[in-house]
Order: sequence, then C-alpha cells, then structure tokens
Amino acid sequence: MGKTSIMNRRAHERFRLAPMYTSVRARWRDGSSIGHSVGHAYDVSEAGLRLELDERCEPGRRLDLSVTLPGVDEPLEFTGEVVWAHDDTDDPGPCRMAVRITEFRTPRDRIRLFRYLGTGHLYRAA
Repeated sequence: MGKTSIMNRRAHERFRLAPMYTSVRARWRDGSSIGHSVGHAYDVSEAGLRLELDERCEPGRRLDLSVTLPGVDEPLEFTGEVVWAHDDTDDPGPCRMAVRITEFRTPRDRIRLFRYLGTGHLYRAA
C-alpha cells in the first residue's frame, strides 16, 4: 500500500505540533500491573495523535493519556488505543506510534481539543 492510499484513508486532518512543547504522559493496565511512560506528540487530529513514548506499546494496547498542548494551560485527558507502532526492535530509545482516541475523560476535554484545532494557528501535517 503506497503513501497516497494511507493519506486517503484519514477521515480527519492532522496538524503538526512542536514536540519539545507537547508533553505526553501515558498510563496503562495489564492484568494486575500498571505501567506508565512519558514522551512527546508530533501531530494531532480530532481522532488521534502521533507520538513517541519512552516505552514501546504494542498495537491494541489501551492508554490513558494526558497531553499538554502548546499554549494550553491544562492537559487534555483521554483514553486511546495504539493502532501503529514503529516496528524496528533494534532501534533503542523512544518508540513512535499512533493512537486513536476512543474516549475523552470529560466532554470539556473534547471541546478544548476541537477549539485548539480550529484556531487557525496550526500547520497541516503531511
């Protein structure tokens, strides 16, 4: 499948973020254990985001995320599912992945994300 096919599948426009100013905190539960990781977001849309975390998360893992967007005072909180993860296991360090938003913590978080995306100050991601 070529890059054009992937781009045409997207239902929502993605916008670039400045990773150094867009921190992400992730938390997950696997059976009786709880895991957590930190990282940065690279782009965001109404439906999800592309990010990197210090720990690789396999596709299908559900994450509780707290994302601090540039210029926003309090983090957005939502649950998402990893839909793609960089598969180079020989590459040490943070792992890039894509997360689909499945549920916002509150309706206010959803509204705040939509308002942020509608400001007109963001650049479209490729």
